[in-house]
Amino acid sequence: MFKILDRIEAALSSKKGKIICGVVAMAVIGFIVFQNVQATKAAEKVEATQLARREAAATKLRDAKAAEAAAKAKDAAADKQYTIDHPVTMVYEEIHEMANGIVIADDIWAEKPITKAGIARLIKTVKGSTYENKSLLYSILSRWKNGNFSQADKDHNYVWFELGGNVGKATDVDTSKLPSWAN
Repeated sequence: MFKILDRIEAALSSKKGKIICGVVAMAVIGFIVFQNVQATKAAEKVEATQLARREAAATKLRDAKAAEAAAKAKDAAADKQYTIDHPVTMVYEEIHEMANGIVIADDIWAEKPITKAGIARLIKTVKGSTYENKSLLYSILSRWKNGNFSQADKDHNYVWFELGGNVGKATDVDTSKLPSWAN
């Protein structure tokens, strides 16, 4: 062991040995610095990726909350349109136009799609009203809500008559035109 130490000491004492030792030391230091830089870059990349994911999740959450708020505002606006003092003639007209899409009649002027949301809105309006025929309108809309349009021609003719109809009396229900969710 002492022979090895003696040789190293002899090598270090020469000019050539000092240069070699300096070069080796510089290479070792350079390698250590390079490894530290690479580790720092890798850590920064991981941190940047995690930050981007957190920001994307936060943006997605904000967008979902904004969409939900917009939908609630839209529903509130629709509800406001159908207040308790909503004229019964407007309810008749809406039921009439929905029925026009599924009844058989000689003359049909205006149609409106029958939707669950539209029926629900009308039920809410009728429930909160003081209409004289509240129970009959509620009965019609409740049947429709449950997908039962078997009396839609009679329902049509009732509101059509209340609106002063004289042309376009319904004679039957066209079952091929019923909404897909109907019974």
